[in-house]
Amino acid sequence: MEKVFLKIKKIRFIILTLLYYLLALPVQAKQKSILDRLKSVGTGDEGAGFQPVNEEGDIYFADRLGEIIKIFLTFLAVVFLVLMIYGGFLWMTAEGNEQQVTKAKQTIINSTIGIIIVMLAYAITYFVVYKLGIATEFDTGL
Repeated sequence: MEKVFLKIKKIRFIILTLLYYLLALPVQAKQKSILDRLKSVGTGDEGAGFQPVNEEGDIYFADRLGEIIKIFLTFLAVVFLVLMIYGGFLWMTAEGNEQQVTKAKQTIINSTIGIIIVMLAYAITYFVVYKLGIATEFDTGL
């Protein structure tokens, strides 16, 4: 009986190994050379991580505002994650208590609706800023 399990394990290992290499072939075929990858990283000040500045040496307001929005959205994503974990914890520890299950479901639903609203607000803002940048021929940095 043990020999049968060893054969099954061996066959499973061989099949998974073959699948891994077969699925990785297209990725390896599209791999760029090291020079192409270095060129795509970025050049100049922005590629080095410096922010563009205006003539007075100040950072553009749009760039500063973009950084603040990114930080705020990251904070909201963390809040969403914490609420989802809390809702899941409530549900798992309900032990048949319908009131706690209802509270857990409501927490999960509300946090999901909240993150969807935040994502839509970001998408709309990004679209409007991008289109205004095109209309005014201003580099939005996006």
